[in-house]
Amino acid sequence: MKRITVLFALLASLTASAADLQVKDMLVTMPDSLLTLISASGRQDLIDFYESGVPGWTENRLGGRSHTLYFDTDRLSVATSDAGSFDLFLLPLKGGGSLVGLIKNVRVGNFMDSRISFYTPLWKPVPVKSVIRLPEFDDFLEPSALKNDSVSTLRAMSLVRFVSIEPSAEEPGVLIVTYTSADNLGPDADAYRHFFRQEPLRYVWNGRRFKLRR
Repeated sequence: MKRITVLFALLASLTASAADLQVKDMLVTMPDSLLTLISASGRQDLIDFYESGVPGWTENRLGGRSHTLYFDTDRLSVATSDAGSFDLFLLPLKGGGSLVGLIKNVRVGNFMDSRISFYTPLWKPVPVKSVIRLPEFDDFLEPSALKNDSVSTLRAMSLVRFVSIEPSAEEPGVLIVTYTSADNLGPDADAYRHFFRQEPLRYVWNGRRFKLRR
């Protein structure tokens, strides 16, 4: 707990300009190692299209097209290719400053899978575990399913587990986490469908970390 407190004290001590930080600033300064598909000039093109109110796309490094799906002062979403996208967003820290969130999404067949990471505005990595406890497989199951004798069979069948993570469009500071591979059970998918929660998990930002909404 002490280490987490020290970490967020460090983040909050960043320059006063962090209060005026916009997500477009982070898109421009994002290291190429985190976004290899779109060049720095291509990212600037996306910003220019947004600010001019003109729909547009930029050619990525594979010769395909990347375009903006959503763009606001504190959140943006970009389709990097036909199968990939990313979400970039800012989270206000208690005491001042911002935490940067990055979600990379890739479509694997019919299933979406996401990976989330966090950074300071200077792009120094912040341990994910200090910001959010990501759900385990059982978190996506109904309480009644956990008491069913067949749940161990379901766990064994669900070795390939895809999870999508997305910032809520309606609730700032909320992440929506969905188990997307419930249909990846072959002919037994329908038999186990009622084992899974009908609603996605929602995590709420409290200024220090994300908490699961109960």
